[in-house]
Amino acid sequence: MQFRTLRWACVALAVALVQPWAWAQDDVWQKLASGERLVVLMRHAQSAGGDPVHYDASGQCQGENMLTQRGRAQAKTVGQRFAQHKVVVVQVIHSPMCRTRDTDELAFAGVATRTDPDLREIASADAARRQAFLRTASRRLREAPERGVTVFISHAPNLFEVAMESVPYGVGLVGQVDDEGAFSPLGQVRWDAQ
Repeated sequence: MQFRTLRWACVALAVALVQPWAWAQDDVWQKLASGERLVVLMRHAQSAGGDPVHYDASGQCQGENMLTQRGRAQAKTVGQRFAQHKVVVVQVIHSPMCRTRDTDELAFAGVATRTDPDLREIASADAARRQAFLRTASRRLREAPERGVTVFISHAPNLFEVAMESVPYGVGLVGQVDDEGAFSPLGQVRWDAQ
């Protein structure tokens, strides 16, 4: 029993050392509500079906992964958490794929939205698509308004490219973007029940 407790204490210490930026969640929500220029990176809500990298440019979603019922509920919860913490979102940037678009519409209805075909999900083996995504994401993040929160809704491999760490369902990675479009994390907020 003592070995198990010691092992988990070591894991907790390792996480704290690897993520020295991790503030307490309440502090991060307060920072988001301050009106400061911040970015929240988040995955689209839970989806299923279809080919994860297939993109229907017509907007009809043919063959694309779509939000599940649970995913639709998750997206609504995201919006509720932002409202509960009095966080004003000034813009949403998202992939043009239907699951990110639907997450945006359910969570942040009425907020200004920006998208670009280059922001769709990338396959790590496609170097040209990866570079196009990074250029466009960097430009869009640099163009964020001087005040307020920008939410960037994307896909797991894309977010890893921006943040250099995984962003799971139910978590928003909060940070700042410098003049070059590089993201620096400050902490995380959760909106999904464990």
